Amino acid sequence: MTRTSLLFIIVWAVPVLASSQGFNGGVLAGANMSQVDGDRLAGYKKINGVFGVFVNRKFNNVLRAQLEMNYLGKGSKQAANPDSGVTYFRKISLHYLELPLMLQIWWEKYNVHVDLGISYGVLLSQREEDEHGDQVLVGPFKATEFGFILGINYEFYEQLSVALRFGYSILPVANTAHIIAWHSYGGSYNNLLSFTVQYQFENLNFSNE
Repeated sequence: MTRTSLLFIIVWAVPVLASSQGFNGGVLAGANMSQVDGDRLAGYKKINGVFGVFVNRKFNNVLRAQLEMNYLGKGSKQAANPDSGVTYFRKISLHYLELPLMLQIWWEKYNVHVDLGISYGVLLSQREEDEHGDQVLVGPFKATEFGFILGINYEFYEQLSVALRFGYSILPVANTAHIIAWHSYGGSYNNLLSFTVQYQFENLNFSNE
């Protein structure tokens, strides 16, 4: 299956699911801080945008499921800072169309839920550069990514909520082997913290009835 075919499936997944009975939907936007474990840098120093749509379904007062389709950036960055002895520049820019599937565990009394899930992403573009221009630092990066997500969400006003999430690649996104401080991996992995605001449309139900 080609990457174009996978993109087509992802783009159509949310609308098709939304046409099923009992689902509600909304939009989300925010930012993440990312790094690439295995690039010999450290720290969540690259800031990226996150934009997406979602559909969800409530099973009971405790469990819900949510499917999202998000556009987001990932990667890593090290800016040169001669005053602190850093004379080099490194930047990895990755852009993904991502499809997370989340299980939400709710505490309705406190308007809080925990998110547990997996994600499938299709790489739209990649760029690696240093102080000399475009360079191969870690890549080439794989066309797809599988990851897991752990997060917490707080609904602070009617249909508005804020979400804090941690995401990490399950499989390497690049095959180059590196050793990082606490472990040795057979490749490089996306690592990110994200903050988003989510708005669920009021009394919206995508039912055919």
